[in-house]
Amino acid sequence: MSKKILVIDDHTETVRLIEMTLRRHGYHVVGFESGADALAWAAKELPDLILLDLMMPGMDGHTVCRKLREDRRLRDVPVIVFTAKSEVQDKKTLFEAGANDYLVKPTRPSELLNRVAAILARNELRLAEIDSTFEQAAPTWQEELVPGIAVLGARGGVGATTVAINLAAALAGLGRPTTLVDLDVQQGHVALYLGASFTRSIDEWLRLPASRLAAALSDYLIAYDPMLDILPARPQPAQPAVLPPTAPLADALAALAQRQRMLVFDMGRNRGDAIMPLLQRVQHIVICIRSERAAISAARQIIEHLAPELPRPEALHIVLLESDHGTPLTRRAVEGLLEHSLFGVLTLDYAQIAGAIDHNLPLVCTQPESPESQRFKELAEALVAVEETRAAGETWKN
Repeated sequence: MSKKILVIDDHTETVRLIEMTLRRHGYHVVGFESGADALAWAAKELPDLILLDLMMPGMDGHTVCRKLREDRRLRDVPVIVFTAKSEVQDKKTLFEAGANDYLVKPTRPSELLNRVAAILARNELRLAEIDSTFEQAAPTWQEELVPGIAVLGARGGVGATTVAINLAAALAGLGRPTTLVDLDVQQGHVALYLGASFTRSIDEWLRLPASRLAAALSDYLIAYDPMLDILPARPQPAQPAVLPPTAPLADALAALAQRQRMLVFDMGRNRGDAIMPLLQRVQHIVICIRSERAAISAARQIIEHLAPELPRPEALHIVLLESDHGTPLTRRAVEGLLEHSLFGVLTLDYAQIAGAIDHNLPLVCTQPESPESQRFKELAEALVAVEETRAAGETWKN
């Protein structure tokens, strides 16, 4: 089925030109010169993509975009805005208006086609990932929670591994014996970042019979320091980014819990019902996002899929990762798009992080007094305290 594209521009000639260009390449295109008429049509037809001019009389593009994001049926539809060259200087305004991307007028047909194809492909991939993220699984709510923290990235490359490593190191620094478990059996970044050498990896351990998991666990662990050990994954970039299909994850979690240590899981790219037994039993699930619309949309839909399957939906915590160069969206804007409050905000200095990785150390160890390290420690303290009182967690996030 051809993709359905809505064009909104008050210039009749522009609408007709875009319609003609896109229809020649197989798209189903409908154009409107009025924002109000376009919104009414979109609510009924649910387009796959919207091309929107910002500068229109009456209802301008900012208002149209805001109304799109207020409608649950339309808020995830990607929007490309047409803007004048002078307006591009204020990208923050464009993204806060709800745009996923922009094109500067006048736009060449080839550039339009390339951008439309790229946005549609990216959105289709995002939807496919979300569909497979948390499929229905039989709840195991009657099982006791274990002292664990699962760290997820709402989308690839968001920085979840950095958070998992520094969170585990911060917990160890607080005097809590901690095990950092790398469940990314494709990339195995934990051991790479920390320069840890090993001969046995988690994917091999998970293939053992359930009856042998607890007894054999010590053979697979790396002692990083007296308070922190690692259960590493071996980088296998040519393999699928999923756990072995026979992995008895519930049994493995029980074996890890017997050691009575805090557990931090770098979930990597694992999705689907295979990881649900773990997510249902850990005390906390930290979802890392950046202030990008794709990451925010993915996080919101993860929450919607995951919350009904959890014994405690309040175990879900959203942490915003900002770069040291600032963010295109304010915290308030992010929370509005998420429809969920943030547990906290971490500002990451990527030069500092790269330096820490070069020394095979967590940032909280290389620069323990830096503001970034202090925020990791505060996050660790808040997650520990939240089990005793929710008020402690509220203090950190304000």
